[in-house]
Amino acid sequence: VDQAEEEPKKAFLSNETGVENLLKMAEKCELKILFFSTDHVFNQLNRDFYIESDTISPKGVYAKSKAAGEALIAATKTPTVLIRTSWLYSMYGKNFVKTMLKLGASDQKIKVVNDQWGSPTFGLDLAALSLQILDRYPSQSEIFHMANTGVTNWYSFAKKILKKASINKKVKGISTVDYGALAPRPNHSVLDSSKIQSYLECKIRSWEEALEECLNQLLNE
Repeated sequence: VDQAEEEPKKAFLSNETGVENLLKMAEKCELKILFFSTDHVFNQLNRDFYIESDTISPKGVYAKSKAAGEALIAATKTPTVLIRTSWLYSMYGKNFVKTMLKLGASDQKIKVVNDQWGSPTFGLDLAALSLQILDRYPSQSEIFHMANTGVTNWYSFAKKILKKASINKKVKGISTVDYGALAPRPNHSVLDSSKIQSYLECKIRSWEEALEECLNQLLNE
């Protein structure tokens, strides 16, 4: 997200031009494609949660590049599925959970913002629902929100990670302003996942339950 501020051309190549190319292939070859977007496209304040039809208001290069891709998806005549998700983590790649575990095992102090609210999403849960969507691909274009249920902030999320991992280390909560990230982040971007649960006739588990599974796999490798 922050790198996009420094390399805007690459961000738009990936999130706008890349989407455009995929859409061309989908139209030509009649492919089913899932597109993924982000809670960062929302930025209004004082909202309890966001549903799929809410107006987006992206700030920052990353969010604007994702919104540009969304606009292309909305304009195509081919049926598409767009899934917006938030605070994604898993056992793989770089993500917040793995970073907290690494910091917890180090001598570094841990400072985490406490004024950004959202819903963490376990990558395996997102993948499982995505496969179900491909099996029940809609005949018309659809947007779905998918995040594990419940709401937290990054500071509380960090404390929960360390506690479940039995790491006794202090976490200091700081403001977004004090953290000083390059890219703006939404202060409150809780996604309502009711629509996808209704469509797939399923129930999405809480972020705490999902986190426990992720940590079990990470710590027992």
